[in-house]
Amino acid sequence: MGIDSQVELTDTLYTSSSSTTQPLDDTELDNLTIVPNFHYVHPIENSRWTLGATIHSNFGTDVEFEQDFAAPEFGGKTSLTSVNFGASAAYQATDALSLGLGIDIIYGKGEISRPNLLNIDADGTAVGFNVGMAYVINEDNRLGLSYRYAPSLEASGTVDQLTGQATDLDVPLPDMIEFSGYHKLHNRFAVHYSLQYITWSEFDALTSPSFDDPIKEYQWKDAGHLSLGVTYYAQENTELRAGYMYDLSPVDEINSLSIPDSDRHWFTVGATHYFTKDLSVDFALGYLFGEETKIDESMTIIGTSNITALTNNSAWLGGLQVNYRF
Repeated sequence: MGIDSQVELTDTLYTSSSSTTQPLDDTELDNLTIVPNFHYVHPIENSRWTLGATIHSNFGTDVEFEQDFAAPEFGGKTSLTSVNFGASAAYQATDALSLGLGIDIIYGKGEISRPNLLNIDADGTAVGFNVGMAYVINEDNRLGLSYRYAPSLEASGTVDQLTGQATDLDVPLPDMIEFSGYHKLHNRFAVHYSLQYITWSEFDALTSPSFDDPIKEYQWKDAGHLSLGVTYYAQENTELRAGYMYDLSPVDEINSLSIPDSDRHWFTVGATHYFTKDLSVDFALGYLFGEETKIDESMTIIGTSNITALTNNSAWLGGLQVNYRF
């Protein structure tokens, strides 16, 4: 999957530590990210068991300001990446009910830099798990429920700030629970939906055992999304899809120019084409935009500086997936 994101900052006012306030030029940040994924499913012949493996990413952000940005203590670079390596097993308990259990090895890497103030370059791993169930009401209706547990990730590397240096970093990760459904209302038409809840309140701060105070506070709130989609079975070998998702931002009272998040609206279209009964290709295109939000961030080093700005976020997403049964 490719993500082409844009962040626009307007009406920016910067008050330096010397209490001088100046307007800054409008800023546009562009970033292109490629997010690959891999999934493998292996039914065990003549048994009720199915095994699976996956490599994917659940979380990530990448925001980088130009080096000549006039408010460097609020700009710099913020890059956070996670990759999940998962193994799972599912058991067909009855003709209608399937139960699943999986183990996740979560690799995380973070780079945060503020010129002459903060430099973090660290990575690490954590082990989590997920459980789920699927219930088939009949061939046209099915429901699913899943829970994913993610512990705090203990990273090691370079942590260099004004108050000292460290080699370890604790990054709290949120849990996720999701309910989904599929209902075929006509031989050519189906609706599907999902409701997701993420415990982002666990992501309260970046800390290190080497420091008494947090390196950076976030104090996020729990959030999630609600999505609704439709599938149109155009031909025997072609399916067309469209969907909408409302994605609630976890950012609460502490907002930040380095992660200018807001509630988002997603619009997507896609298709699946079966070349043979074993080979198919999925294609999807999406556009999202975030609701305009005001950033008001302060920082105290020697004196107190402040920046305010209006932010608008948007992104184009494109995905291509090849499926093969053997």
